[in-house]
Amino acid sequence: DILIDISSFESKLLAKHFNDIIILTSKLTTKTDYSIQNSQKIRELSFEFVISIVESIPSLFVKDINNLKLYLDLLYKYALESETSNKEWSTPSAIAFSDLPTISEDNVRFTESIIDRLNSDLNNEVFIPILSEVVTALVSKDSTHCKYVGLISLSQVICYADNMKSVESIIPFVFNMLKHSDMKVRFAAANCIDELATTFQDEFTSKYVSQILPI
Repeated sequence: DILIDISSFESKLLAKHFNDIIILTSKLTTKTDYSIQNSQKIRELSFEFVISIVESIPSLFVKDINNLKLYLDLLYKYALESETSNKEWSTPSAIAFSDLPTISEDNVRFTESIIDRLNSDLNNEVFIPILSEVVTALVSKDSTHCKYVGLISLSQVICYADNMKSVESIIPFVFNMLKHSDMKVRFAAANCIDELATTFQDEFTSKYVSQILPI
């Protein structure tokens, strides 16, 4: 907590050691032998320390794509550690799935909040292609949880996109995931469709009406 406070007024000093800070973050966030009660807090504070510096000096990531990609990779590894059982989804507390929160896992929720902050701080022309690359690799994995987390992030990519053309390549994949055997994956895919319809409105609905109506 103290380091995060320092980063708000000593960001230029910390920027000189940013590569070392990224390396330290990698070690802290992948370390798993902390005491149970401290593990999540220590690891999230490590991510928070990095982004607090970047929020003051965005060029640290804009001009160093490798560090940005490493940070995103670490962030998604952390997100994937948390998984809600299918039993919770098959017996939901809400009457309809549309009434359920999209994200129930704390790690995934934390990751989403960090991604939102990065999008606010970084140039879209730099950030969106890198985020899309990382997320596309995630959803291509066989793991249903990878697909679920990846689709949740695709919703963010869609929300940030300036035009539909920039995300059109992933739309067929999203529709295909509506047929997935896992309920969570289908729900996350439906959330993407909702975001596409909200963000691009008539442009999306008129072009994909034949695929939307069966949903």
